[in-house]
Amino acid sequence: MTQRQSQKGKNEPLDTQLVGKLNVLALNVAGIGDTKGVRWETRAERIAQWAQQNDAVPDIISLVEVHAWLYTPPLRSCGRGFGVSAGDYDQIDILLNALKDIAGVTYRVAYCSGQKGTFGTIPCDVYGAQAVLYNPKLLVNLWANEVAPYAHDATLDQDIHGRRSLPLCNRGTRLMPLEVLIDGPPQTDKCDRSTPSGPTIVALRRFTTIILASFARLAFVTDPTRWIDIFTVHPKVGNEWNDAILIRGLIRNLEPPPYAASSLYYPPLLVGDFNALSANAFNSGRRTPGPDFITVHRPPSDVVEIAVGAAYSVPATYRARVIRTATVPSLPEGIDCGGPPEFLISDHCGVFAQFAHYSNDDALRGVFIDGPRPGQPIPLNQPYRMVAAPSGLGPFTFRWEPGGATTQSIETVARSRPFEDWRVTVTDVRYGNTMQQFTRVGVR
Repeated sequence: MTQRQSQKGKNEPLDTQLVGKLNVLALNVAGIGDTKGVRWETRAERIAQWAQQNDAVPDIISLVEVHAWLYTPPLRSCGRGFGVSAGDYDQIDILLNALKDIAGVTYRVAYCSGQKGTFGTIPCDVYGAQAVLYNPKLLVNLWANEVAPYAHDATLDQDIHGRRSLPLCNRGTRLMPLEVLIDGPPQTDKCDRSTPSGPTIVALRRFTTIILASFARLAFVTDPTRWIDIFTVHPKVGNEWNDAILIRGLIRNLEPPPYAASSLYYPPLLVGDFNALSANAFNSGRRTPGPDFITVHRPPSDVVEIAVGAAYSVPATYRARVIRTATVPSLPEGIDCGGPPEFLISDHCGVFAQFAHYSNDDALRGVFIDGPRPGQPIPLNQPYRMVAAPSGLGPFTFRWEPGGATTQSIETVARSRPFEDWRVTVTDVRYGNTMQQFTRVGVR
């Protein structure tokens, strides 16, 4: 249950020191094939050059439309020339190498997950995927040691599931030591030898090869107890609104009661190729727990976007202040994304955003109550739980009314119809400011 906070208390402290900087880059890479005659190797170099030249080296890179492998039948071109295929992770290998050589960062691969598909009259087989890369000098992957229950190519009767990434079995380019740069416990999918598993959770339409969204949970190396959740999304053309429902399900799956989100460093990030939608299409609404999203940056006439969870809708230690946004590449006036080949990094632009917070932005600034959902009354005499989830670092004190309980969560029993009212008062011990939140629980 998420409510907007009452603003009772002192003004929030503020200073001029920005800390906790986080650079995020979202790309639809349009596969490993040539785009308007521009090879992927050239496009990858342009991405790295833009980052280095604009002092905008990303800490997190979210990718959609990755060709994690590509098989070309004889006498056929699938984008890289007649008979030219691509080995496992070749597209990521080429990008990692360009970023290391030009931007000076050796990234890790949190995951590369998707499903096999085909394109063309004479079919080209491809493992279409989404992926997240991150800078290990700044960030750690909190999902790296998870054991995903399903294989990289599983076809299931459920849309949302934990999934292993593509195994690193058949290498092609061999530019980077991917064997030690991909996260995850060992797996033996595909080639029956140990390769990293790259665990993630995906939204993938049941019984299909269409990946809609994927998930990474990272943290700053300096504060691994607080999460940075990244949801990479790609609803498909013509089915965007139905796909948005599945993607919202993935987001709710990772933000369940009793507010796992109270461990967030920043509100969650929503990034990717949105097609006909925008960030507000993924908002949860008043009757559903979870974050609402606000667009940070989207180039004109393009579909790639970065959004962040609204501060009023999800508890987090710090607010995510948007310090800088940019479109990748830097385009001359009058040139649109997907324009002349000399500027292309894809058939879309990329989107860059830098987040930060002030050094004392961890003061109490909001209170959430997690409990029975509005519109879903609970039976008389049934036990239920209420949890207060403040935004800020704490420590906090709590007081519930009625009853005067001083714990963060309370266990109670429904005894009054048609509703029971609760109010919690939270005080920030360090800063002294106090805030309240009210909720009403229906009883039937």
